Amino acid sequence: MSDRAPTDPVAKALALDGDPDRIRDYYRDWAQSYDSDVGEEGYRAPDIIATLARAIQLSWFDAARTDLRIMDAGCGTGLGGVALQRAGFTHVDGFDIAPEMVDAARATQAYERLLPDIDLNAADPGLADLSGCYDMVTCAGVFTLGHVEPQGLDHLVDLARDGGFVIVSTREDYLKQSDYRDYSGKLEARGSVELVHALPDARYVGDDRADYWVYRKAA
Repeated sequence: MSDRAPTDPVAKALALDGDPDRIRDYYRDWAQSYDSDVGEEGYRAPDIIATLARAIQLSWFDAARTDLRIMDAGCGTGLGGVALQRAGFTHVDGFDIAPEMVDAARATQAYERLLPDIDLNAADPGLADLSGCYDMVTCAGVFTLGHVEPQGLDHLVDLARDGGFVIVSTREDYLKQSDYRDYSGKLEARGSVELVHALPDARYVGDDRADYWVYRKAA
């Protein structure tokens, strides 16, 4: 991870301690400048995940990209939805904890349905009716320090249909300081998911790196 000044908004976001109110408030204030701030640092995660989604469709689905349903979990301002749209996916939903970020995502017109105030650190009732609804669930930039615990992976898997896929980025410092690897391994050992692809030490934002994980939910 590169060193950053404490005033850098990306660096400050890593110190939110997973508190939903602090996260919501922080991203409320950051929503208007978020795209330009991360764009200046070369944020690659949304495009990498969209590329992985395209590879999954080509490799495992008979259906066209325009027929698949995707949930962009922690959609933020919609950079992930835009990347998926560019990759040819047209049925994309999204959610985020910060309503102002969801408002920005809505303006991209890349989504069919958007849900605000969804906390991935809990079994959020706002997702109850969406269990098993998606061919793919994508999640860029969420499993990072100060945001979502590894157990949030359970909620992503729940959204995928049986045999569907979950694509997740994990920032390098998050992997070092959390038990994400162990938790992911436990889901595999239980037979809940199969890890079908991993892209280690890839571009993320600025000089920072991330691992990208592709899971297939048990049929």
